[in-house]
Amino acid sequence: MGDILLTIADNWSPAEVFEVYVDHGQLLGKTHGPLTCPENEMSNREHLLGLKKLAVGIDAPSPYVSISHGGFWGTFRIPAGTNVITVRLADAIELDWGWWYAFFAHRLDEPCSS
Repeated sequence: MGDILLTIADNWSPAEVFEVYVDHGQLLGKTHGPLTCPENEMSNREHLLGLKKLAVGIDAPSPYVSISHGGFWGTFRIPAGTNVITVRLADAIELDWGWWYAFFAHRLDEPCSS
């Protein structure tokens, strides 16, 4: 088997940044979203997290809602032969609110052949 694609979508309250590492701590990248982009009206915390704003939940459609409505997500190519994949919470607005946990959903795919 060759490389695989790991897609991570932040769910629940979708403003958490996750880092993806393989094997011995090699960083593949971070999830991204409007709050990681240059300052504009879409990158305002209240746009995403204001009262009764985007809260995607943790049920089956939550990854789709997160990706399509401004939540944080990313797709990472996992090299063939990788033994360990680690996903680490790197940043979360909710930490300022006393939360110490985070939720994400994931999906594995085979890359299209080129």
